[in-house]
Amino acid sequence: MAPPHLWPSSAGKYLLVFNGQWLGTSAGKYLLVFNGQWLGTTAIHIHILPYRDACSDSIERVSYPHIDMNLILLMYIFGSAVLVSGGAFSFYTAGEEITAGIFFVGMLVAVVFFGLRWFTASGAGTTGGPWPPVINHCPDFLTLNTVNGEQVCIDTIGVAQAGGIARWSDPTQTDERYLFHLFLNTSGADRINKVCAQAQAKKVSWEGIWDGSVCMGVEPPAPPSQ
Repeated sequence: MAPPHLWPSSAGKYLLVFNGQWLGTSAGKYLLVFNGQWLGTTAIHIHILPYRDACSDSIERVSYPHIDMNLILLMYIFGSAVLVSGGAFSFYTAGEEITAGIFFVGMLVAVVFFGLRWFTASGAGTTGGPWPPVINHCPDFLTLNTVNGEQVCIDTIGVAQAGGIARWSDPTQTDERYLFHLFLNTSGADRINKVCAQAQAKKVSWEGIWDGSVCMGVEPPAPPSQ
């Protein structure tokens, strides 16, 4: 996939060219690229590192600009105070004292509840771990099986697109149309490339390994030996 390019134009904007096609102009100075896909432009500087496609040995990751979470917490507190007090005051001045009290208590409980969920005691925002937290031994919705002494994955429900891996329904179906090999006799970049190429050819996705268009550069875990 050809990388996107950004060229200054005479109007002070930028020309957007992606995969050899002109997409228009933008005042945004920086390109947003994630997993080899162009997402748009922005005025915020985002670092872009090399990436891995289906057959390459490099990896693309996007590091997002650092945002002070303490500032976000202060903004949340300020916005919550304005919302709670302003809303209650509006009801009170309209002569609806009971409604004002109910609104004040209800909104106060809501903003405290979500504040505790979104922010830690230190004021930093809560963050998740890597995704997916666990990578399956087989592509999505495929089942691990042993065929002729080899651990392979089979499609028992028919998830693949037309022309992909065939649906397995009988133990006698042992030819290549029905099997997804795990290449357990190799490792590292060689295994990653072989697995991704096979996933592309057999039209299946594998969360954390192959997203349907981009190889994530991660070696899948080996299934437990039988």
